[in-house]
Amino acid sequence: MRGRTRNLIKFRLERLLLRGTLVRLLLIGALIVVVSVTAGLFVQAVDHGFEDPFEAIWWAFLRLTDPGYLGDDHGPTRRTVSTVVTMLGYVVFLGALVAILTQWLNKTINDLESGYTPIAINGHVLVLGWTSRHRTILRELLLAEGRVERFLERHDADRLVIVVMVPQLGAGLRFEVQQFLGELYSDAKVIFRSGNPLRIDHLRRVDFLNAAAIILPSDDLTGDAAAAADTRTIKALLSMAKHADDEELPQVVTEMLDLRKVKVGERAYRGPAEILASDLLVGCMLAQSVLHEGLSDVFAELMMEHDGCILRICTDERVVGRKFGELPALFPRAVPLGLARPRDQTYEPHLVPPLDTEVMDGDAVVLVARTHDDVIPRVPDDRPLVTEAEASTPARRRTQRVLILGWSSHVPAIVSELAAHLQVKCHVVVASIVTTSEREEVLATYERDLSDVDVTHRVVDYTVSSGMNGLEPETFDQVVIVQSDWAGTDEEGDARTVVGYLMLREALRRPAADGAAGPRIIVELGEPSNAELLDAPDVEVLVTPLIVGQLLAQVALRPELNSVYAEMLGVGGAEMASEPASQFGVESKTASFAQLSAAVASHGAILMGVVRRDGRGGYRPTLAPLDRQEKFGPLDAYRLVVLVRPDEP
Repeated sequence: MRGRTRNLIKFRLERLLLRGTLVRLLLIGALIVVVSVTAGLFVQAVDHGFEDPFEAIWWAFLRLTDPGYLGDDHGPTRRTVSTVVTMLGYVVFLGALVAILTQWLNKTINDLESGYTPIAINGHVLVLGWTSRHRTILRELLLAEGRVERFLERHDADRLVIVVMVPQLGAGLRFEVQQFLGELYSDAKVIFRSGNPLRIDHLRRVDFLNAAAIILPSDDLTGDAAAAADTRTIKALLSMAKHADDEELPQVVTEMLDLRKVKVGERAYRGPAEILASDLLVGCMLAQSVLHEGLSDVFAELMMEHDGCILRICTDERVVGRKFGELPALFPRAVPLGLARPRDQTYEPHLVPPLDTEVMDGDAVVLVARTHDDVIPRVPDDRPLVTEAEASTPARRRTQRVLILGWSSHVPAIVSELAAHLQVKCHVVVASIVTTSEREEVLATYERDLSDVDVTHRVVDYTVSSGMNGLEPETFDQVVIVQSDWAGTDEEGDARTVVGYLMLREALRRPAADGAAGPRIIVELGEPSNAELLDAPDVEVLVTPLIVGQLLAQVALRPELNSVYAEMLGVGGAEMASEPASQFGVESKTASFAQLSAAVASHGAILMGVVRRDGRGGYRPTLAPLDRQEKFGPLDAYRLVVLVRPDEP
């Protein structure tokens, strides 16, 4: 019974102390009062040197709080009591008070560093969640100074502030971001907050309604289906829309891993939204890299703000009323590709339009250029005559054998793009440890006509030599190694990809039976640092999270680009290609960019630039060269990067 009473007292004391700092301070104050009253009344009772009890209590309080009074006492009784009270003062008053205040201060700082404090900012860029795409998004936003300035002007903001919501903020995450961004990082520009985008109270913590733009990337590889990641994205969009009351919703840029969920996401968010079907875009980029040599390097340059030419937008009033065929004369340092025309809350792309297409009020001209100054129109005195392109003769359809190693949600998009290509008949072999029935079920529900491509499934582990050798990779024209999304994380997926690549290289040491050259190799990775492990120059590498992050950042600053990228990289519509100059009737050994542009235009296409094959087997792209009269040659070492309509070669 006595033990239970003791436990009850300890339990009550525990619950009291855990109520917070104020309760602890009140408890220490009560102890000080008890000690002062007890010591004061005791001294007055044994030593009658005080006029009243209050003077004695004050005497004890001074000894308790200030040890300096200890030398003023005389007599053994007072000295004994004052010594005991002073010692209690060190323990109760000073020690406990310092401990409580230190604990409170540490907790306050820890709470602040953990990112639980709500913010109140107008015109910030809000990035929700934390995946492998986020570092790229932050870097692209911080590097795009010119675009950011114009973006801030449109939203009446003074400076760029990026608020990032992460699941759990810690010192490790801050250090990782600081190391990645280097001199670009600034606490004034990048603010972290902890939270879950699925919870509306956490969304209010980052002041989502007053953001200029919200970027919502999808999840990393987690081993679950793409549908689960898309479901979380749709839930976040619906939460923001439902709790906005009558306030205007900010622009949202997000991605869906499944193309079929894009319409659902648009309906869930009643505000302006640009949704990227990232798996479709990445799959189509891989497929176009299969069909056209050197395009992977072109994609890398187009997506990176600081690494050459990118897609830019011009909405200058001086281009309104002009014909599309007149635009090249207005932009001597850029290449016009088409128009993005407003439609509802998004944009409708018109790439490689007829030359007599008129630029209407509100249209955005899409160009390839290095800087914003290059997309400021230089209006000439005389408008050039508009002439329509000649009809071209479709090229004879060729046959290619493609080996795809691995299985992911990108594979259906790769197969779909290969099936849609008019000039290539592809025979595709997909090798993975995923069962054939699972793969065929996914392909059957992809809602695309895949009848024009032959697909054979092999259940094999290509990371072992027997499995790879049984595939006979030397007999294929192209080999694509995709990052298997069932692996769990980007690092695990890349580890399997690298092992598969080494096995492929070992298998390709055997010469082909007919003496033909080995296949082209295209590799998909999840981490940029792992690209260094594939040091062969003849390997084309696409770091897909990096590309998706760059796309999200660019679309956040210029929403018009979403429809343009969907047209260029998606199935159907205008597409990029790399072709030899002879394909467009150029037979000379050398030619200028202006001459090549005219030849390509005569076939109803647009010349974006060239890629040159170097001596080691790699490619170096040159897009929208500043000197249009500079000669390229010998042309058999170059391929022309063109934008063509689907009915053109």
